[in-house]
Amino acid sequence: MFNRQLVQLMKINLLYVNPQLTRRQRENGKTGSALYRSLIRQYVLLGVIFTALYGGSMLLVNLSKNVAVFTNLVALFTVIGLAQSITAIDNVFLESKDLADYLPLPLNPWSIYIAKFSVVGLTVLPVILPVWIMFVIAGLVPGRFIGVGITVGTLLFLLYYIFLFVLCSVGIFSFSQTKLYRRHQKMMTFLMTALSMIAMVVAILVMNMSEDNKVHTAVIPGLSQLHQVIVLPLSLESLITVAVLILATAVLGVILQKRLLPKILSGANTQEIRTVKRKHRPNQGMARQFIRYNLGLLGNPTLLMQSISQTIFPIGFFAIIMVFQNGLSLRSLTVRDAGVTFLAGIMIAIMTINQASLSGVFISLERQNLGFIKSLPIDFKGYLWLKFRIVTAIQPSFS
Repeated sequence: MFNRQLVQLMKINLLYVNPQLTRRQRENGKTGSALYRSLIRQYVLLGVIFTALYGGSMLLVNLSKNVAVFTNLVALFTVIGLAQSITAIDNVFLESKDLADYLPLPLNPWSIYIAKFSVVGLTVLPVILPVWIMFVIAGLVPGRFIGVGITVGTLLFLLYYIFLFVLCSVGIFSFSQTKLYRRHQKMMTFLMTALSMIAMVVAILVMNMSEDNKVHTAVIPGLSQLHQVIVLPLSLESLITVAVLILATAVLGVILQKRLLPKILSGANTQEIRTVKRKHRPNQGMARQFIRYNLGLLGNPTLLMQSISQTIFPIGFFAIIMVFQNGLSLRSLTVRDAGVTFLAGIMIAIMTINQASLSGVFISLERQNLGFIKSLPIDFKGYLWLKFRIVTAIQPSFS
């Protein structure tokens, strides 16, 4: 019975990890088991791409000797993993807002926690798998049995992964119980998601620029000890490093279990309800009230992050690559390039005005209110025209 509950809870939480991906799959007609299988395939494909693309390129580097390359690559993928963890934990534990619904049900609280953490861990794992490849490759020391390197690298990766996962969980749950987060939950959620995405993009750009320019910074303290564990696992320094990791993971796990998770389940992170005294605005027409109402619909961090991630970020990502890696300068463009520039602008506009743009989802934000709007004694076509003008004025800032 416990296992069946756990599987069902994992399926439910799998829908919360990436709401945008779940919505797109549902729009494609996926429901039930087909929806779960499709979501799992997406994460498996992501893991294969990361492992093949970045893990394969590491075979050309002698990681057992080049400590600087090892520490820099581990740091970059760690940033990517932490960024993915922040988004996943926020969606599964905080944005889902389903923990209170489990309280009256005959469910083991630990099955709820295990299901959520398992789903988060499985969705974060694909982007951090290259770290496991690095640990294994660095352990392939000449003259040593290959099984030793694989075993040491795999065990160290599991310990390192669990430590980062628990550390990220403690940080997010601690922050979610502060007054700042509870008073400005939507804004804090948006900032956490935005900062994690920016960190992920910056890490990928730095990694690509380092590979292209063959430039690597100095050895990063702390991560060099991990290299020592892989190369010389039985040395005193390696044993101390492993002991510190185990102790730190255990302490963070106790804090998470005893202090943070019970508060999360009891709703200590729920948003504070503040009584807002609205100012009376005399002689305010219906048009102005509808404008204020539609602007209030945009105060959704998930919506804003979805729109930014699928409109601004792709264009900005390629623009940074063109400028910093390929040395593109607008000063070098001449009148002869006017036609190409114009066509490029049209292509950028097509890429930014898509199903995830504000204009593509603005009407759907009405949800249950749409029926109420239709029942009002107003011209519904005029109301839609007003929404169109509002989103037309706002959309340029997101494209």
